[in-house]
Amino acid sequence: MSTKELVQDKDDQQQAVMSALDKMYWDLHMAFFTQSRDFLGAKFDGKLGFVGTSERVDFLSMSHLRYLAEAKESEVAEISYYLQPSEEDPSRQVLMRRESTQIDRDFSEGGKSYEILDSVDRIEFRYLPFGEDKEYKSQWDTDSLDYAGRLPWAVELKLYVFFPQEEEPRFFTMLVPIKFQLPLNF
Repeated sequence: MSTKELVQDKDDQQQAVMSALDKMYWDLHMAFFTQSRDFLGAKFDGKLGFVGTSERVDFLSMSHLRYLAEAKESEVAEISYYLQPSEEDPSRQVLMRRESTQIDRDFSEGGKSYEILDSVDRIEFRYLPFGEDKEYKSQWDTDSLDYAGRLPWAVELKLYVFFPQEEEPRFFTMLVPIKFQLPLNF
């Protein structure tokens, strides 16, 4: 591989990382939850919140973009971020994004999943509560007793990505403030 090709490959990977981080920032920043069961009809008995672990996050967001003017969908979508093994190189993982405009009982399934970044070593999520407790949490669930009725103030994201001809992954970090702290009631 020539020096020019190597530099181009590294630049391509850097651009891919920045694009993935930008998409994740926007989705997480626009996360919300509601306690209103009328949001999806009186008989809806699903979960409308935010569930995050150190390796995966599932939530509702107002970040969906409609690509067709006449599409019967809103900006609300179920979003998930997680890793799965790469088909090309089993020693590496790919960062997946799942989106569903059909809000249903389980907001961690359904919709379409697609790869947004390859050559990922690992991802770490941590959640910062609002208020006096400034200690990051490794898990968050709006249905748990500890976090009932509220979202984290911010989500810290650490992403470790392999670059061409480098043995150790590069480290990227980002702190995403969540815009809607309290439940939205429709």
